[in-house]
Amino acid sequence: MPTCKAKVLNSWVENGKFLSKIQVNRKLLPKGIFVELKFGAKRSSMQNAFYWEYLTFLWEDCELKNEYLTIEELHETLKATFLSERIIHKGQELIKVGSTTVLNKGEFSEYIDKIDKAMITFHNINTAPFFETYERDYKI
Repeated sequence: MPTCKAKVLNSWVENGKFLSKIQVNRKLLPKGIFVELKFGAKRSSMQNAFYWEYLTFLWEDCELKNEYLTIEELHETLKATFLSERIIHKGQELIKVGSTTVLNKGEFSEYIDKIDKAMITFHNINTAPFFETYERDYKI
């Protein structure tokens, strides 16, 4: 999917619709196309490190290595479970798997919360020791 940068020149509300005039670099967008806009701070490198430590804990200490060959496979499965979107295109159902790299800080925190709730609920994993160790030894 092509990406470009844009600047919001003006925003207003008209007949209950939120409208914005944007200036796009290097691209003339055709009238009527749909665009997806994301803004806000991207996830931090600390969040990313925390996430991979959490996955390592689940895989090594909670015996998920018996279900997943690698931590990367666990990561891919979690993305498919929690970041997927069903799309109907020309009568066909497609599944678009999202990426953790495009999540902002809030969305990334929600993603980790969903994973944690699923681990507790469906795998009967007690994640409290991980969070206790993190709070005691690593949190800044």
